[in-house]
Amino acid sequence: MCTGVSPCYQVWMGGTANLLNLADTYAEKVKTDDLETFFEPIFAKFKAEKASDEKFGDWVNRAGFESIRAFQDGYTGLPAAAAIAAPAAVAAPAAAVAAPAAAAAGRLPRVMIEREAFEVLQAGAYTRLLFSST
Repeated sequence: MCTGVSPCYQVWMGGTANLLNLADTYAEKVKTDDLETFFEPIFAKFKAEKASDEKFGDWVNRAGFESIRAFQDGYTGLPAAAAIAAPAAVAAPAAAVAAPAAAAAGRLPRVMIEREAFEVLQAGAYTRLLFSST
């Protein structure tokens, strides 16, 4: 349930910078606590399928909501191959710590984001929360 303590967001996707395509509603209510696990499969599919210079909105319009939702429904997390890229001495302890925490919470592993980008998103979300409650 979405409340002032646990706000929700309506997710719009498919808009393009040149405004030839406007965004459409993709999801009605996504809880703040679920944003990370909601977007991870979408971004994983985008990364795997996009053309080299394709923007996110253009890809959404090309792929279609049905295809994205189907992928999201069957998504089980990032491939284990990502852990192979790191040295075994570093990857093993990190996986041992992250996996039980994620499994215990019933959530997918966390997605990393640059601190500056996170702070900008957080400030924007806080501002929208303040103005939406009036």
